[in-house]
Amino acid sequence: MLPRLRSVIHSADPAVTDVWKWNMPAGSCGGILGNGGTYCKAVILTFAKRASLPDPAGLFNPSP
Repeated sequence: MLPRLRSVIHSADPAVTDVWKWNMPAGSCGGILGNGGTYCKAVILTFAKRASLPDPAGLFNPSP
């Protein structure tokens, strides 16, 4: 699932580069955008500035 999400991110902004941060894959574009992680029952994307992003559907929530 993470490779598919990475592909969507890179399609939206090809300038995003892949980096390794906090012992997991992350995306960067003039600073860390966020990182991805896998858990037993979930795949998550954590956005570095999630509090500043609009979230009308309530999709952004704490890690499992």
